[in-house]
Amino acid sequence: GGISVYYMYSLTNWGNAFSSLRMCYGTLQVRYNQATGLTSLNGIFPQLTNVTSSLYLQNNYYVRTMTGAFPQLRWVNGYTYITYNRALTTIDPTAFGVLQYTNGLQIQRNYYRTAGLTTMNGAFPMLQRVGSGYLYIYYESRLTSMVGAFPQLTSIGGRFYMYYNTILRSMTGSFPLLATVTSNVYMYRNYQLTGVSNIFGSLTTIGGQLNFYMNGCSSSSGTCNLPFCTAVRSSFCPATSNYNTISYVNAARSCCTTFCALSTSTC
Repeated sequence: GGISVYYMYSLTNWGNAFSSLRMCYGTLQVRYNQATGLTSLNGIFPQLTNVTSSLYLQNNYYVRTMTGAFPQLRWVNGYTYITYNRALTTIDPTAFGVLQYTNGLQIQRNYYRTAGLTTMNGAFPMLQRVGSGYLYIYYESRLTSMVGAFPQLTSIGGRFYMYYNTILRSMTGSFPLLATVTSNVYMYRNYQLTGVSNIFGSLTTIGGQLNFYMNGCSSSSGTCNLPFCTAVRSSFCPATSNYNTISYVNAARSCCTTFCALSTSTC
């Protein structure tokens, strides 16, 4: 069961096609739509509140925005995929304005050449819990700003991976209430990430391995990793004792055991 909208080559707009849809019993797919006139997902599902399986927003070649795409959506029982939408420029707070739960969330590779996803400021403002799956934000090569994102998220029941967002500069104020990640936390090769104030301030438990390096730094040995280490050590380091053994200066192991030694003094 479910709804599939894909391989649209000549459609110019969505009209009111889904204006009355309140529930999707099964998988909701909006995928592989290559019509040049389909430049947005703005307001596409204005009444939808629940998807009982997974939600796919994938390979919509010319979609640039998704303002108010799911203004009433509160629950996705399966995974939410936002991937390979190569013209998408932003995921703003209204795209998933009231979403509270999804079993997993994957955001990746929304770019093509010089175009792509650049901002996620304030994204997912009401998301409280990611279930037993994961939260992945990776290979977003045009993403520069993720300020104040995920402000209500408290737990991730699986893995949290955030890597190869190579020009991401700021995630200030993101994940302020995240307390628990049941599995691994991997953050690395976010080379330009220097805006790291007020992030992860509530984190108490990492059930798996902690691995971070090369955040705000393209060197494997330089002290340019230090601002990230300093910003997260007070929350990341006590949350687990299972640090990755990678030997980079100010990576998880050196930051948490040798370099900062879990002290309260400045690194």
